[in-house]
Amino acid sequence: MRPAYGDSQTATLATSENAARKIKSAGGQIRIGWIQCSIEERVDVKRCYKCWEAGHVAANCSGPDRKNACLNRGAADHRAKECKSEKHCPLCEEAGHRADTSKCPKFREALNKAKGNYL
Repeated sequence: MRPAYGDSQTATLATSENAARKIKSAGGQIRIGWIQCSIEERVDVKRCYKCWEAGHVAANCSGPDRKNACLNRGAADHRAKECKSEKHCPLCEEAGHRADTSKCPKFREALNKAKGNYL
């Protein structure tokens, strides 16, 4: 189990496509311990290590070079481990999270788009 978006937890279960289809057709839930869990296919979103944006990789990046910048605020003069400031994402301009987390609305938008839930 690992922490996930929205104070929930996530577990990854590797199974065959046939078994996953059977679970989905039977209601899309399995029991893990005492908890009834919904299942969904895992979707990985590419994230650029140069500009930190989602949806592409550094080799195809035309964005700003943030490789050595602070993930907490985007400052170029220090790294996150030396940062004394509160978290403020330079990608979405919102406080409370770093640029490399799934809490960023821009990352969530890219994830929903990859899942086909984009409106």
